[in-house]
Amino acid sequence: MRPTRRSLWEEDVCRLFWRQVEELKRARVIGPFDIFCISNNQRGNSMIRQNLDKLIGLTKGVADYAVLGVGYLEAKRVLRVNKDGREVISDQTAEQKDFEQACIAKGLKYAVFYTPEMGIDLLLRWLNKAG
Repeated sequence: MRPTRRSLWEEDVCRLFWRQVEELKRARVIGPFDIFCISNNQRGNSMIRQNLDKLIGLTKGVADYAVLGVGYLEAKRVLRVNKDGREVISDQTAEQKDFEQACIAKGLKYAVFYTPEMGIDLLLRWLNKAG
């Protein structure tokens, strides 16, 4: 069965998005350092590991991806599609909203994407590569 947008977890959105980013890099549509992931997720529930993550700079609210010299992209997910066709999306945390405002205050772009395709469209527009 083919997955629908509403069945994708946020990490799945990121994986599919990044696969497309790598294809754009291989095709030399974008440069090797135009975008990179900010590994800011605590993995596991070990208090020791979480404290070590914080000691090296893990910061709540920082976006998932940095677009060099342009801004930041945050991946979220479609939770479900209502019978009327409206999508119900996951919300940003308070810390993510604060980070968004800090970016905007510094003149940087910030956007949230809910599908890999939406993320790629934003990325290409920001890098002036959209056709």
